[in-house]
Amino acid sequence: MDFKSWLQTVLLQYYNDPDRTFRDVDAALQMHSNSLKPQVNTYTYNDGHSQLLLCLHGTLPITYRNSPYNIPVAFWIPTEYPQCAPIPYVQPTANMLVRASQYVDQSGLCYHPYRSQWKDDVNGHNLLELITIFQHVFSLEPPVYTKISSNPSSAIGSPNREHAMIKS
Repeated sequence: MDFKSWLQTVLLQYYNDPDRTFRDVDAALQMHSNSLKPQVNTYTYNDGHSQLLLCLHGTLPITYRNSPYNIPVAFWIPTEYPQCAPIPYVQPTANMLVRASQYVDQSGLCYHPYRSQWKDDVNGHNLLELITIFQHVFSLEPPVYTKISSNPSSAIGSPNREHAMIKS
C-alpha cells in the first residue's frame, strides 16, 4: 500500500472530515517532505483520556542568527479536524530543554493567536499555514536549547550560556 492510500485509509477510519484532512495533511507533507513524517499514535489529552490520532512528527528547519537549525516538533491532528485545530508541540531531544516563551509552555505545547482563533474561521485556517507560522516564530525565538554539561571541561563557552538547537 502506498503512502497516500495508507493515509486515506487511516483518515476514513478515524476522522470526521477525511477529505479535508487528507488535502491539508498531504499539502503539509509535500511542503515538508524532508522533515515531517506521518504516524498514528496515542495522544493523551489534559483530562486523561487517550485517542489514536494522526501525528506529523520530525523537525522544522529554521534560520536563527544566520545559522540553520532543526526544531523537533509534533503536530497532532484531532479526529474533529478541521473543526478543531491541530495540537502542536516542540519535542526536545534528550540533550535539549524547552525554552518557555509567549508561544511555548514548559511542556512544549505551542500557542499562537492563529491557533486560538481557529474556530472563528475553520475554512480559512489550515495545517500548512499553522506549520509555517510556527516555523517563522521559532526563527525569531527558538523554543529549545542544548543542555550544557555540568562537567566544565566538556562545556562549550560559558556555563551560563544557552546554546541553540539541532544544527542542520
